[in-house]
Amino acid sequence: MERDRVMKINKLLGKLKSTKYPKTVNNYIVRSNALLVLVLITVFLITKSVFILIFICYGFWIRVLIGPKLCLLTFISKRFILPLFDNPSLKQSASPKRFAQGIGTFLTTISLGIHSFGYLPLANVIILILLFFVFLESTIGFCAGCWTYNQLVKLNAIRSEFCGDCNKA
Repeated sequence: MERDRVMKINKLLGKLKSTKYPKTVNNYIVRSNALLVLVLITVFLITKSVFILIFICYGFWIRVLIGPKLCLLTFISKRFILPLFDNPSLKQSASPKRFAQGIGTFLTTISLGIHSFGYLPLANVIILILLFFVFLESTIGFCAGCWTYNQLVKLNAIRSEFCGDCNKA
């Protein structure tokens, strides 16, 4: 019994290790995810439910560490939202998007920490900042994190080999 559990855990860990972050991402899935995050943030601001904030934070952490494969929002975007539009695809370099996800991870983690200490107004301000940026991504396709990433590459603050084809992002 215990041996079966250990084997299952090892199998799961093996799958996680073999999950590599993709080199490109579908920009339409990214924008759909941003729209879903925008909806979740709005629901959080209305309900003040910490569980929604935890879910948003989890999504960012998963997308940054592992990529979109294990993210529920990506699953919803791929299986339900994109088929409504005949599954469009626009591949872009994943590095700038991952950088932007890192910013979202930072903001949601800080907001969750502040929220857990009872400083709800400050947590809401941080989430409103994130709301502004996911609104830009989901509506007009402007990724502020990607723009920042590209500026850092131009300033040689990030090595260009991490960039791939950043000029498309």
